[in-house]
Amino acid sequence: MIFIVFVFLLPGEVSGASSLNNNNFKVGEITFEGNIVFSKKAIENLLPEKGTEFSEELFNRNIEKIANFYLDQGFPFVRVKPLGFSLDSVYIDWKLLIDPGSLQKINEIFVEGLTYTDIEFFKRKISIDENDVFSKKEIEEAILRLDKLDYIGIDSFTVEPVPDRNLVDIIIYLKESADGDFKGAISYANNGGLRGILAFSNTNLFGRGRKIEIELERQGEEYHAELFEYTEPNILYLPLNLNLSLNHNYIKDNYNLVSFSSGAEYLFNDFSFLLSLGFEVFSSPDISETYPFLDAGFSYFSKLFDIFYKEKFRKRKGWDLK
Repeated sequence: MIFIVFVFLLPGEVSGASSLNNNNFKVGEITFEGNIVFSKKAIENLLPEKGTEFSEELFNRNIEKIANFYLDQGFPFVRVKPLGFSLDSVYIDWKLLIDPGSLQKINEIFVEGLTYTDIEFFKRKISIDENDVFSKKEIEEAILRLDKLDYIGIDSFTVEPVPDRNLVDIIIYLKESADGDFKGAISYANNGGLRGILAFSNTNLFGRGRKIEIELERQGEEYHAELFEYTEPNILYLPLNLNLSLNHNYIKDNYNLVSFSSGAEYLFNDFSFLLSLGFEVFSSPDISETYPFLDAGFSYFSKLFDIFYKEKFRKRKGWDLK
């Protein structure tokens, strides 16, 4: 597991970072021991420049920075800890021990909590393959993408070693939420007669992320409205969705409108790009027209409270290595 220790042993001084902060020490020489695997220059690029004002926060942040560097390069069991400090009237020197452990690849991805969603569809959404080199950053980015699905709520994930092999299993814990609804209503008005509405929607049809929406509305022979929308996700196993839409509106003695469109939506991180082709048929007592159309656009996805996500993630099971 990630093992970070903060210990200050300063002969002739009061131990603790607070005394160092009060004396306004500067960062001096930073040396490190251990099998660092990467070049010395690569590690030095992570460290603060000599003369930077020293603080406990700066020290902790750089320990974490080094650990995250190794976590993103395939070393989930890295240990980074201070070996000692020396100081003069201005500078404080550090000596760090870096023990990266061995390079790990992903053996298998397990999911706890799926009851309806198809496991293969879910794994395609993760976009992390077995035998990939472990990367904390890539896993967290995949988890964030999954958490944006309407029907999936990510609780946490853990990383567990496979005995006697340089492989780890990723275990994702989640909860599935309601992914659709069905509703209907019937009313009666003296001047309009019987009126009925029937609607069905689902954002994870058959557990494969398909979206469907059907609405039917009728008021005698005076008014009709029908809507059908469908999305087939991950065409050719790419972040590419196929969208179909059919809409009909009719008002007696006024107009009749039929609209059909089909398009593709490409997803990239929090952005989506849409291109859609279609046609409309419009008729009224006076005219009748048919014309094609082309729609293009993009959208950006953001949750209002994303700013609290990392805090929530840490307060629950969080990042847990065994």
